Amino acid sequence: VVIGAFQNESTSLDSAFMKSFRTRIEQEISATGKFEISDRTAMRELEQEMALAEMGITDGGPSDGMVRSIGYKVSGSVLMFHLSSGYSADMQVVLKITDIEKQVVSDAKGGIQEISVHYIPRSQGENVPDSILLNGLLSECAEKIAIRVVEYAYPPKIIAVGDNDVTVNIRDTQTEANALFDVYSPGEELFDPDTG
Repeated sequence: VVIGAFQNESTSLDSAFMKSFRTRIEQEISATGKFEISDRTAMRELEQEMALAEMGITDGGPSDGMVRSIGYKVSGSVLMFHLSSGYSADMQVVLKITDIEKQVVSDAKGGIQEISVHYIPRSQGENVPDSILLNGLLSECAEKIAIRVVEYAYPPKIIAVGDNDVTVNIRDTQTEANALFDVYSPGEELFDPDTG
């Protein structure tokens, strides 16, 4: 995964906030254990070196094996940010997940998604420092983005059916108690080993 630019369409955010947001997204996606994060700057430098080598300007460059293919690009826009000083924070983001191989953003898997976060610190009461509100908001929003990226690349699937339970390939951070799931496409046919 490469993390692209997140545009600031909110009038109340600065570049330091956006950089911090991008860093949180990198951390959360990396923490899923499903992806490696590619550095955009390093990739750009490798591409430039390869182009110079192809033109004969430099002797050699990175070999093909050094450049790994990128599967997905994650980018988007922060549409809204609101801080209710001392109490809560809100953020609305449009997330764009590009399948690099297909070069598509808008598809049936949901390459363009809207994420809204309303953050109120637990057991903090009122007069919460703005720094706690901002950190909590960024963490929660970045976690939601990471979950959406995992669900996009690895859609949830039923992997086993028992007498009283069903096993699904999703992480605990992707669900909550009493969650309801729609099963919208059939997977591999399964047979009970005892009854056939």
